Amino acid sequence: MHGSGFNLQRLVWVCAGLALSLGTVRSALAGQPTSHCTDATTAFDGNTPFDTTGASTDDPADCIQAGVPGVEHDVWFNYVATCSGSLTVDTCEDLGGWASFDSKIAVYDGCNCTPLSPQLDCNDDAAGQFCGSSAGGFQSAVIVPVTQGNCYKIRVGGFDALEYGPGDLHISCGTSPQECSTDLECIDQNGDGIRDETCTVDF
Repeated sequence: MHGSGFNLQRLVWVCAGLALSLGTVRSALAGQPTSHCTDATTAFDGNTPFDTTGASTDDPADCIQAGVPGVEHDVWFNYVATCSGSLTVDTCEDLGGWASFDSKIAVYDGCNCTPLSPQLDCNDDAAGQFCGSSAGGFQSAVIVPVTQGNCYKIRVGGFDALEYGPGDLHISCGTSPQECSTDLECIDQNGDGIRDETCTVDF
């Protein structure tokens, strides 16, 4: 009887240790971007780190860029607009984001998954911007009109199945865009080193 009781106590200790370990793993994973639309992570203005390594590819195969459909190894975010005007979502170094791979970004008008909300816009390479010096200039920027308080789904992944890795998703919400005469003005119109949200370029 003494031996049985001792083994039972050891079993309780082992189970308690496993539960603690699982809790630690869950805490470490909490808030990390997910590769499923239905489990999208909440994103806010500013930078949100992500890593698409090991992420699966969720449907649909939209965002056709350079003849290639889909966003491979994608992670999903829900974003509630903090303004009515122009929303910029990017992995472009000049605009505030970053990605170690050839990225794609798609933004959807709503946070539904079944069916998926209509796509507002998507982008593979941000033309006219110096994006992604470490990856050869293949980063992404999407600028879409939004309404304050509305939820928008953001999908970030690679151009194809060979493109994945870490990065920073940059989100900025500002007033309605104005036309600029040069790309440089659209990055920093007043010369203060910060991109002006009232000035944009059509990517």
